Amino acid sequence: MAVEAVTFEMVRQARERIASHIHRTPLVRSSTLSEVFRTNVYLKLELFQRTGAFKVRGALNRILALTEKPKGVVTVSAGNHGQAVAYAALRTGTPAIIMLPQGTPQNYVDATRAYGAEVRFVANLREGFSAAAAYQSSGFTFVHPYGDPLVVAGQGTLALEICDQLPELTDVFVSIGGGGLAAGTAVAVKGLNPSIRVWGVETKGADCMSQALRAGSIVSMREIT
Repeated sequence: MAVEAVTFEMVRQARERIASHIHRTPLVRSSTLSEVFRTNVYLKLELFQRTGAFKVRGALNRILALTEKPKGVVTVSAGNHGQAVAYAALRTGTPAIIMLPQGTPQNYVDATRAYGAEVRFVANLREGFSAAAAYQSSGFTFVHPYGDPLVVAGQGTLALEICDQLPELTDVFVSIGGGGLAAGTAVAVKGLNPSIRVWGVETKGADCMSQALRAGSIVSMREIT
């Protein structure tokens, strides 16, 4: 099935769409890292974002872009994305069901419920995706943690802010998990200035992107260490 490509215009529209619902987070120079790397290193402090992470940008953009009010929204998450969808659903008056793996830290569970979402526990994320598909077939909108063009575009709004806050930007280092933030960042940054370099950073033992690039195709990892 073809997947819609994320464009710079989609990121720009996302910025306008979610502006009144999020914080414009600080970009601060790190003296320690700047000294270590002998350059100017800045940190984008998304810990001060709504729900404490960048994930809310994508969740809000996905739900706010709906042209018809859904029966509800559903997602699968290990924590931060679930809180983001719960918050976005609360802001839009939309019922939300969040699938969390058994063993999810209680603070994540409590925070998700505090935003008014219904939490349902699953054995693992694979089971959660299967359950979410069943809800989707009954009229719920699935807000994918990273594989949705509108979610990716929403995450890219973070990079637009960085470029506004630091016009002399030359390089951006972004972590790769599911890949939504990295993809959105690349689209946004390259759309503004193709000469800016974007570097993806992965955790050892969770380097699926690096493995996929080497293989030239999607790869599956038996476990993440």
